[in-house]
Amino acid sequence: MTLQALRIESSVTLNTISDEALMLEFQGGSRTAFEQLFARYRGPLYGFFRRRLWSHGDERADDLTQETFLAVIRASARYEPRALVRTYLYGIAINLVSAERRHRFRDQPPGQPAPEAITGNAPDASHRQPGSLPAGKYPEPAVLAGVTVSSSATGVEEAAAEFCSVIVA
Repeated sequence: MTLQALRIESSVTLNTISDEALMLEFQGGSRTAFEQLFARYRGPLYGFFRRRLWSHGDERADDLTQETFLAVIRASARYEPRALVRTYLYGIAINLVSAERRHRFRDQPPGQPAPEAITGNAPDASHRQPGSLPAGKYPEPAVLAGVTVSSSATGVEEAAAEFCSVIVA
């Protein structure tokens, strides 16, 4: 069997191996298994970050994708197949997005408006008038707690404080 045929055969075999088996092989030191996991998840993770960091460019999404895989490499000895590798990877990705949000919020100068949403799927509320929240969408928890909800900014803040006091009490 030629070297080319061996590579093709091992490639076909790796494509049929489950993610969990590949992760266990990587844990045992297989570089090829890691490369296969990277090939399977680089694009989907990049898209995940790109959608959540839409205003911060492709470069940051690419950085966080690579940070996800660096975290996998660093923690490979501790990996236990209790969940899908996909769940494991996206758990790391969610933690990185949360850290990115904290970082951006913390770096915002005092007195500046809140940083723009970096979720990529947040609705644009700039066109809404006070009192134009979609009916029935937001007041349910307040109604359940017996709190009156107002649509003015002050009323919403007062209702939130009252709601929190009812929940805590």
